[in-house]
Amino acid sequence: MLPFQVNESIVLKLIQSRDRDELYALIDENRKYLRAWLLWVDKRQSPSDLDSVIEVCTHNYEEKNGFDSGIWFNEQLLKYLFNELKLNRVIIQCAENNFKSRAIPEKIGFSNEGTSREAQWVYDHYENIVTYSLLSSEWHT
Repeated sequence: MLPFQVNESIVLKLIQSRDRDELYALIDENRKYLRAWLLWVDKRQSPSDLDSVIEVCTHNYEEKNGFDSGIWFNEQLLKYLFNELKLNRVIIQCAENNFKSRAIPEKIGFSNEGTSREAQWVYDHYENIVTYSLLSSEWHT
């Protein structure tokens, strides 16, 4: 199942302990941008701060309770999720004012299900969260 090699440059995989240092470096390098949208950024001050996150992601996947991964868009990625993993629904959630993130599901045909008002606390204010979804019945292979 995972990892799934979409093409020579795109892979969908669970984050594992061996990815920890590289993931931390990416977070640290992009801290200023990420901090505006993600409360957890300040809580990750060293690679070891990612251990509990990786553990939860692994547990959820093993229990077939969903999985979290980075998204690199390519049509084959969605095809794999619906045709191979047999998922019924894929969701993407973004802060309402994070227009760069919202452009991704809008561009690839996800439906805007609505806005959860003040659903995420980010430092000193609440952010509205927009939920987008795509159902397997809507996916055209």
